[in-house]
Amino acid sequence: MKLRLTEKTKNHVWKYLNTHNIANRGSVDGSKQNQFVGLVGELAVYNYLYGYTLDLFIKDDGFDGGWDISYNNLKIDVKTKERSVPARPEFACDVLESQIKYRADCYVFCNFIGDGESVEICGYITKEDFLKKAVYIGAMQSVSRSDGTSFINKAGVFSVLIKDLSNIGELKCGY
Repeated sequence: MKLRLTEKTKNHVWKYLNTHNIANRGSVDGSKQNQFVGLVGELAVYNYLYGYTLDLFIKDDGFDGGWDISYNNLKIDVKTKERSVPARPEFACDVLESQIKYRADCYVFCNFIGDGESVEICGYITKEDFLKKAVYIGAMQSVSRSDGTSFINKAGVFSVLIKDLSNIGELKCGY
């Protein structure tokens, strides 16, 4: 599901980030751009589920407990990757090894299109199913992509493919 980003949303996120730093995990902390991408994904999912955009300035500062959104008694952790191309079924969806211990009930994965104009909600998966299906990729391990390119993973992650996710509409209809 592709959602168009408005200038109002982008400006709201940057205004928030000018006075807040949400990358305080201690390791693999994101840059301001990474924080922007994460918050845009979170706002897209929140807007889809609730029908309106969350005012970031009412969020508590500090650690969020490991989830971003509470919805229908579920603690949802939104994970957003910035990519230059639209999402494809064989693309990876990752959770940092250091974040697996957090109390999220499910993960929603998003794709931020690098042109800054849209976010795709790729789908969701319960944490239980994620842990059953995920492959562990260690820090500094080489990862091969379906297009033949590769990169070195900076941190340990658990990974599933977009094709392993369920449609976000199922969450909205009462998981």
